[in-house]
Amino acid sequence: MSGINPYRFEKIYADLVTKDGTVLILYLTWMDLAGLTFRQAAATIYERDGSREFRIGSHDHSKDVFGLGFNKAELNISLKSGSITVRYEHAISDDQLRFKIGSNLTYSCLVLKADCTAMLQVNGTTREFKGQGYVDDVTIDTPTRRLGLENLQWGRIHCEDTSVLFTRLLSKRYEPIQMLAMSTGYSEEVKVTERFEIEYSEDYSSLLIRSPLLPARELHVENRAILHEGSAIDKRHFPGFFERSLFSLITGSSYERRWLGTCKFGKQPAWVLHEQVAFGRKAQLVRSETEGWMI
Repeated sequence: MSGINPYRFEKIYADLVTKDGTVLILYLTWMDLAGLTFRQAAATIYERDGSREFRIGSHDHSKDVFGLGFNKAELNISLKSGSITVRYEHAISDDQLRFKIGSNLTYSCLVLKADCTAMLQVNGTTREFKGQGYVDDVTIDTPTRRLGLENLQWGRIHCEDTSVLFTRLLSKRYEPIQMLAMSTGYSEEVKVTERFEIEYSEDYSSLLIRSPLLPARELHVENRAILHEGSAIDKRHFPGFFERSLFSLITGSSYERRWLGTCKFGKQPAWVLHEQVAFGRKAQLVRSETEGWMI
């Protein structure tokens, strides 16, 4: 076993938001454990009427799925009774859109913004999704519970002309991570700053994002729907008891809320997909106390 990393986890997260507010979220994962590699994929569709469709699948992508360039790659997921294929055009990214937590966790935004088309084929029927897409990659070389993570705030905002990404990550062991990025049109220029603040309303029905990088220096977001609330290691994503127990042991406690909201850039409406995740003791607190979400 010499030279083999006993543990490594990598996850590609991809989302697509259509003009009418339908949301498609995909996960592709690789877990290396004691020389063995386990792959899994999942897809969730959040409809405008509040209903959702969740599917577990598989994939055979290598870890450099975007190695040929974002505008030449596609994601493919095999489902029990069909498949999903996602293609990207006019993709924008930037080497600034990455950070590390110590030497064990690396986050990279692979696609800040792209024109995205997804084809879902199930039981002989085909459904097409078109909208703005986003992709990121997270690689962790140690069990997540060892990183001392406390809270994550993440979100992305897309309208026809502008895209904004924000991330704030707090850990007991490392310095806080703050990053807000903005791209206008299909320009390759991406502006990045650490100077921003996020303030949620008391009932979490809205949030205010302040930064000198933003138009009018702030954005007001109204939350329209809670897409997910609960543990990230739940029965839907990990239906098998063994794998669910294994991931819970590796990652520790976590509790997530993900919202879909709206805001405006000038007169342009925009969809906002954002989330908060609490880890460890913080996760146990927020299950019963709303104030546990406050950072």
